[in-house]
Amino acid sequence: MNFKYENKSLEQVVLPVLYPVFEDSLDLIDGLTVKKEAGKITVVPTLGHLKTPTVVFVGLGDRDSLETDSLQAALRKGALAVDGDEFVVALDHLGNIEELIKLCVHAISEALYKYRDKKEVTVSFISQQDVSSLIEEQAVIAESIEHTRDLVNQPSNLLTPLTFESYLKSLASELGVEMTSLDNEALASMGAGGILAVNQGSDLPARLITLKYNGAGDEEYTALVGKGITFDSGGYSLKPANSMKTMKCDMGGAASVIGAFESVVRLKKRVNVFAVVVLTENMVNGSAYKVDDVITMLNKKTVEVTNTDAEGRIVLGDALVHAASLGATRIVDLATLTGACIAALGDEFTGIFSNSEEYYSKFMKASENSHEKLWRLPLSKKVASSLKKSIVADLVNSTGKPPGATVAANFLQEFIAEGIEWVHLDIAGTAFKTTGAVGATGVMVKTLVDVLAN
Repeated sequence: MNFKYENKSLEQVVLPVLYPVFEDSLDLIDGLTVKKEAGKITVVPTLGHLKTPTVVFVGLGDRDSLETDSLQAALRKGALAVDGDEFVVALDHLGNIEELIKLCVHAISEALYKYRDKKEVTVSFISQQDVSSLIEEQAVIAESIEHTRDLVNQPSNLLTPLTFESYLKSLASELGVEMTSLDNEALASMGAGGILAVNQGSDLPARLITLKYNGAGDEEYTALVGKGITFDSGGYSLKPANSMKTMKCDMGGAASVIGAFESVVRLKKRVNVFAVVVLTENMVNGSAYKVDDVITMLNKKTVEVTNTDAEGRIVLGDALVHAASLGATRIVDLATLTGACIAALGDEFTGIFSNSEEYYSKFMKASENSHEKLWRLPLSKKVASSLKKSIVADLVNSTGKPPGATVAANFLQEFIAEGIEWVHLDIAGTAFKTTGAVGATGVMVKTLVDVLAN
């Protein structure tokens, strides 16, 4: 999808036009009545009143009470109503077009995205104000989100740990960044027992991959760490059939990490970033890890397995330790981690946990800018204590008791070294929609870019 800026007036346009209107907006064509209520779409042939053949009016409703969700929904409906692979968006008449352009680019990109049968669509924003740099930046982010959605939507027989690795090799070469890939032999040598335990049930090897971008010289590094379970059967704690459906999306955290990293590099942001993704399947065979097994993790802590379907936190534990060993002083992990987070927050809010008030505040500010909703969930000393009640190991990987999202977050915190600012994002409900516009969302890419860039 191509987004561009043109210094034109509406009278010069010969392509179809997407034209959002508030209830108090002046009529574009004298005597023409269009529906201006929020979400109402009116497609009008101009019949020679303008050079453009068609204007798609997008009702936004009352200017003072407009909410971002309804604005984006209206813009998505409008984009779908435009006929053709090339059209124009006019916003000058609305005022404050910078924020509207950001919303428009992403709403249009979301609406017109297809996993299959892709086609080139060109969207031109016309304005008397030069907004070319803003459009170029948002277009880069939108393209990275599209790549993220493609990864998550891809069937698990096509996107395996090894094909994901190949994708990352090509991306690293294209971006001109350093990539390191650790195979099972290297993981065993370093003592990454968590990753290897989960991987035992798969016929395909695991990978722990790091991409490195240095855009800020000697400044400190932030590590983005993503869970990349390319298919999750649950292991011997086998998922029911209905719960196993869509488990190709259990690598959504890794995909969003790569999408944000790609955006930051392409935009040449002044920041130092590691993107760390841990890739494996969680499957069942004669060698698969079992309930009651004890695993020695990368930081030498031992874990009693009480649920093989709580595998994400196990592989992330090793990945978090590895990220710290690279020298990162801030770590953000993303994972489709718990059904408990879905039960608590649905598909509207991403759950956020943090050990740092300052870092948490940065994410909340970025969330406001990106319009990706976050809701803080608690870490708990009581839950942390309950994870340490094994008689055979330092930790259990699951207590089997609520609050499940907090249990998982507290488990992860056991692998965060002292002095590191940490944010955990549970995207279980927001990475992949099963109703409405079904499929991957590319969630948190915009928020991560905002945090890193600012």
